Amino acid sequence: MSEYTVGYGRPPKETRFKPGQSGNRTGRPRGSRNTYTIFDKLLESKIYVNQDGKKTKISKREALLMQLINTGLKGDTKAIKAMFPHMVVSDDKKAAREAIKIQANSPSDREILDAYLKGGDNE
Repeated sequence: MSEYTVGYGRPPKETRFKPGQSGNRTGRPRGSRNTYTIFDKLLESKIYVNQDGKKTKISKREALLMQLINTGLKGDTKAIKAMFPHMVVSDDKKAAREAIKIQANSPSDREILDAYLKGGDNE
C-alpha cells in the first residue's frame, strides 16, 4: 500500500465524513421554502375583481399586470417604462412561436420546441 499524503483536497482519513453523515446537520430543514417560492405562491393566489360589471376570479399576478397596463394607458410614464421590457420579451416569444410553425418539420420537433417555449413563460 502507498502512504496517504494529507494536503489540499485530501483531508486526514479519520476526520472525513463517515458514510451517511451530513456535513451540515443543522442546515436548512427539509420542506422549508425560500422567499421566491413564497412570493410566487402569493402571486398565484386568486382574488375576485369586477370586469365589465361581472365578478371574475383571477390571480394576483394577473390583477397586478392588468393594473399596470391600465395605469400605463392613462399616460403614467413609470408604468410604461416598467412594462416595456416585458412587452419586448413577449414579442420575441411570439416571433419564436411563428418560427416554430415554419421550421418544425416533424411533430416531434414541434413538441420539443413548444416545450422549450412553455418552460420560459414563468418569468
